[in-house]
Amino acid sequence: MLNWFNINFLKRSVDRLFEESRIYRLIIWLRRYHILILIVAILVTSISTYFCLRIRLESNIISLLPKNTPSVKMLRKIMEKTGGFGDLMVLIESPDLELSKKYAQEILPEIEKKDWVDLAYYEIDDTFFRKNKLLYAKLEDVKTIKQRLDEYITEYKLRENPFYFELEEEPPRELDFSDIEEHYKGKTPRKYNASQDGKILILVIYPKGVTSDISFAKKIYAETLAVVERHNPKRLHPSMKVSVGGTYRNKLSEYYTIINDIKSSALWAALGISLLIIIFFRRILSILLIGLPLIMSLSWTFAITYFFLGELNIITAFLIIILFGLGIDFGIHMFTRYRVERKSGASLDEALTAMVSKTGRSSFTAATTTAFAFFSLTFSKFLGFSHFGFIAGTGILLALLSFLFIFPAVIATAENWHLFSFNKRFNRGLKVETDYEQAKPSSMHKNQAKPFFLIICTVSILTIISLVILPSVKFEYNFKNLRSKSPETRKFNAKMRMVFSEARDPAVVLVDDDEEVRNVVEAVRKKIDDTKDSPVAKVRSILDYLPKNQDEKLKIIKQIKKTLDKNIQYIPDDKRKKIDELQKILEVSYVTKDDLPLAIKRPFLGISGTKGQLVYIYQRHSLLNLKEAKRFAADVRQIRAGGKVYYSSSEPIIYVDLVQILEKDSSIAVFLVILVIFILVFMDVKNVKYSIVILTPLITGVLWMIGIMAATGIKLTIFNMVVLPSILGLGIDGAVHFYHRFQELGPLNLKKVFFETGGANFVSSATTMIGFGGLLSADHPGLNSIGVLAIIGMSTCLLATLTLLPSFLMVLSIRASRR
Repeated sequence: MLNWFNINFLKRSVDRLFEESRIYRLIIWLRRYHILILIVAILVTSISTYFCLRIRLESNIISLLPKNTPSVKMLRKIMEKTGGFGDLMVLIESPDLELSKKYAQEILPEIEKKDWVDLAYYEIDDTFFRKNKLLYAKLEDVKTIKQRLDEYITEYKLRENPFYFELEEEPPRELDFSDIEEHYKGKTPRKYNASQDGKILILVIYPKGVTSDISFAKKIYAETLAVVERHNPKRLHPSMKVSVGGTYRNKLSEYYTIINDIKSSALWAALGISLLIIIFFRRILSILLIGLPLIMSLSWTFAITYFFLGELNIITAFLIIILFGLGIDFGIHMFTRYRVERKSGASLDEALTAMVSKTGRSSFTAATTTAFAFFSLTFSKFLGFSHFGFIAGTGILLALLSFLFIFPAVIATAENWHLFSFNKRFNRGLKVETDYEQAKPSSMHKNQAKPFFLIICTVSILTIISLVILPSVKFEYNFKNLRSKSPETRKFNAKMRMVFSEARDPAVVLVDDDEEVRNVVEAVRKKIDDTKDSPVAKVRSILDYLPKNQDEKLKIIKQIKKTLDKNIQYIPDDKRKKIDELQKILEVSYVTKDDLPLAIKRPFLGISGTKGQLVYIYQRHSLLNLKEAKRFAADVRQIRAGGKVYYSSSEPIIYVDLVQILEKDSSIAVFLVILVIFILVFMDVKNVKYSIVILTPLITGVLWMIGIMAATGIKLTIFNMVVLPSILGLGIDGAVHFYHRFQELGPLNLKKVFFETGGANFVSSATTMIGFGGLLSADHPGLNSIGVLAIIGMSTCLLATLTLLPSFLMVLSIRASRR
């Protein structure tokens, strides 16, 4: 715990670092070696850029949870076994199923030759089920078949007896099993992956890789598409259409959506920020001067990210855009101060010294406060928070260092090369006055406080309204609304569901052997029976595809064979057809898992050569609704069976885990950020009252943001929740700069402070908003929601800072002048 002495010591240490004499010596050194400094900085940036380009992008929501989370550990094991639940599907549409089958048969051999194909099929060989139909029949039905056969043979044996006669003439008994056969119609696996109307046929391909490997996904999708294009479907029928989809295609679609969103968002953000800076400083060169140190700091940041994290997740992928907007704030404030000093007649060394010692000092407080606010997020198990906090905090500190040490060298180089001069054109619109009027106790009157009290009252009313409607803010419970899907993907999935209607996101349990399969299945079925309106619909394993009571059935079948062998001569030739059909299905043996068709066993046994088996637990209701997903996850996340605990997993369960961690960590994150900001601001101003004054507009702005969410129906999501603690860290920057400038110039110069520092605050906030605003062009709905909420939050915090903070400072100054 920091005590008063430690805070004073730290405050004095920072003040000494930014003493004008020290900074002046630093500027002289930077000026002397400015070319060497730039060469070294560019060299370091070049090396950093190499590592930046090696960072992986993880677009899966699994990347938002720690790897040691039980559901994540299980899902990764399952993905290794199954290839990430991965499949590719070639969807064939035509008016005639036979034509679709012909096309599938054409491309199948070429696809099967690919070294990455584990299994490809469009039909299930029903020879196996036809051959073993007696083993798959109910035991009672097998007994009935034997009984009818015995009665049939007995009757014909009697008819062969010369002493046999009938009291009443009746036709001979017919050997009929049609009623039994009727029971099993439609109960065996279908022969083709086709829709009921036969207009859609799907060729399913199971690759040997995993869906998280984007390079592998690109390769197999491209090769499959190439096969389809080589075999033009229009040859067979003008209306035949063929498309390629499946989970690998979905992952690629999401990946490309994110990449395209990054590119478009970065472009719009860069253009918007550049235009704003050019307009504010009224010179194109300004964006080059400010942009160079910023780009360097971004390169250093993501090189560090590569070494410490190695990857970007779906939320941190856009930090390059956001950091561009955040880091440039230091450049705006410092370049503004530099221009003011130069216009007032200061030399280059004097202007750079004032820029670093004064504005650099404020930037140091703002940067460390914002950075440590972000670093406080690293405690969270939600990697969207912790990775965001680490990268953002690191980026802000490196941006500060770049502007403190590289920016002066950049300006010195520009002036030495006569890239700009301080003439009327350069400083157009910049009005500078150096004779600032200091407030005196006798010059302040209590009537001057009335307008500021009115502002405080108005702000208080708006804040109270926000607090009242705050509970009506809702959370986005439908995961479907947060998933990125192209129109083509939606159309493909709709057609695919006409063939595969069963849920494709069941919970999956990985077990070692048949005994464990039976234990897990029994435990789940008991849960279903014991729970009223259970969220679990059914459980399925490979054992469900093995015949029941095989030993008893084989014994009866053996008896049937023996009966036929001994008595076949009694059956008339014209009655032998039924007997021949029966004899064909009597040549059976015990069926094991290995005997099943590959298309049946592959989903349960996974990629060839991997150990273990999979058990699938299916939900009763759609898991896209988080409330139902929570019920389902609570029922199946842990399964106790046979003295062991098994963990199930699936993407919906991962999503539930994410939300539960967020519900726990978000409030802690907000509290920690406020606490860290307060401590760092207090260390800077060394006054509890003024620390609260600086912090109040920030909290007010966040409350207004939440109030606007409640009023407009904007929902919280697992994506935009990262904005809540982030806005606190981002919003403090302007308040710190405003406070320091107000203390420097005094209350009688509020107008100058407002238009000079407030103007810089406006531009700085605007650049940050533009950085986040780049996300508004994102197709991914979750990322889009980050942009919307961040812009609202930055706007409300800026408005609160420019209204509430000056009012508090003026009221306190007026009260002080009356003492």
